[in-house]
Amino acid sequence: MANADRALREEYHEACIYGVHRRGITGLFNNPNVVTDDVSSIYPLDPDTTREQLYDWIISLHSAVEEQTNRFTSVLNTMLISQKLRDKLMSLPGPVSGTDNTAYDLLKRTLNERGVTSFIVRNEVTQRWLERYGFYAPNTNKELIVLYNNNADCCKRYVSPIRQSRLYFDEKGTASQYFRQRVSSVKFDNPLEALYVSYPTVNAP
Repeated sequence: MANADRALREEYHEACIYGVHRRGITGLFNNPNVVTDDVSSIYPLDPDTTREQLYDWIISLHSAVEEQTNRFTSVLNTMLISQKLRDKLMSLPGPVSGTDNTAYDLLKRTLNERGVTSFIVRNEVTQRWLERYGFYAPNTNKELIVLYNNNADCCKRYVSPIRQSRLYFDEKGTASQYFRQRVSSVKFDNPLEALYVSYPTVNAP
């Protein structure tokens, strides 16, 4: 049951982010009505980016969320970032010496103040994936951070009725039966309830 629940949640989340192409359902990334908010003027994945610049960028991200809060009807509680950015932030020590905090801890603590409590890491938000699926033109050096409300108010799903399997009898004659329930369609009903943060990965040539 735990594995089935996890698989269901992963399928649900993936469809909310990327939509279901064969059903004509758009997700967070490919909804044409959502404007990307570019709050970044530094290059967080560039080796030349200093620690101080990165900390200032994290604070500016917090300010962008705070500034946009009034246009949302629900609190942003989830942040989706690439694994590459997460690893970069985890490799940098935090602002206080002598502690185990990293820049990633600083990011989570800063956004926790705005209600963001869930941090999801996916490789599909990288520049290469976004260019491949047409979210950005090639060689734009852009990646995304997405902040949204991952609950039933924003993400809707239709769940099929519970279906019973045939009775199964084991060697001892004990009867057992399985029940199935599937997600038939998923969509992100309120695309404007998401904040897209676009940032450059490296200095453009």
